[in-house]
Amino acid sequence: MVSVRSRLRALTLTQRSAYLSMCDKYFPEGAKAWMRGVVEEIGKEEESNSNNNINTNSNDNTSSSSATTTTATSSTTCEEEGFPYTDVEGLSIDPACLLRYLRARGFDVTAASAMLDATIEWRKEFQVSKLRNEWLPIIQNECATGKMYVRGFDEQGHALVYMRPKYENTSVHENNLKHMVFHMEKAVAAMAARNGGEVEKLSIIVDYDGFSLMNSPPFKTSMAVLNILQNHYPERLFRAYLVRPPWIFNAFWKAISPFVDPVTKAKIVMVGSDAEEIK
Repeated sequence: MVSVRSRLRALTLTQRSAYLSMCDKYFPEGAKAWMRGVVEEIGKEEESNSNNNINTNSNDNTSSSSATTTTATSSTTCEEEGFPYTDVEGLSIDPACLLRYLRARGFDVTAASAMLDATIEWRKEFQVSKLRNEWLPIIQNECATGKMYVRGFDEQGHALVYMRPKYENTSVHENNLKHMVFHMEKAVAAMAARNGGEVEKLSIIVDYDGFSLMNSPPFKTSMAVLNILQNHYPERLFRAYLVRPPWIFNAFWKAISPFVDPVTKAKIVMVGSDAEEIK
């Protein structure tokens, strides 16, 4: 599991400040104080390391041991300090969560906060916690043909989500979205169970073999899926591989691509068949 300190050490001073601002809004009082203490501790470590390096460089006769850097002696986590994170419909508002939203908005606290607030509201309205109980009959029906499933990981530990449009078996907009969210939650949970959150991103493989206008999703559903993935699962996509997209997919792509965030679009890879003709 990646520790809070490891995550914070990788940030710049400005980014840490943005992170603490997010903590002030979303964490309980005790956790806020603990986080500020961690950031202060890291700052002192870095200052000490910097001074050690300066002293070492200024004295050629100084033994190599004088360049030894200091490290944190505390290994407790926020949970061990007794500050449980807030859970909203299955989403833990923890350090990793805050950092995903900050990265998605370039560490702009106002924008990141607005994005997270929107996700919290969406999860409550969508009732994500009902995935494995009230929604079970719907999910079972949607899963019947194997049109979407989570299976395995790549070499870097990213969970793999497979989609096969030719096996589309329903046309109910809300049920299609529930099915998609079910598998996103499953992929996220699989990564957390496998590597403790060290790898947070997943890859989507869409196999367009047998794709036709008859089994293509309605534009409304496609836009809703895009909105959910981009705005409520930020910094979760590693790659999206579109395999063997036929030429008829071109019209669909031209219609939806203007709404795809540039960062997301850069992660989309067209593979095989008429892929080179699709821009």
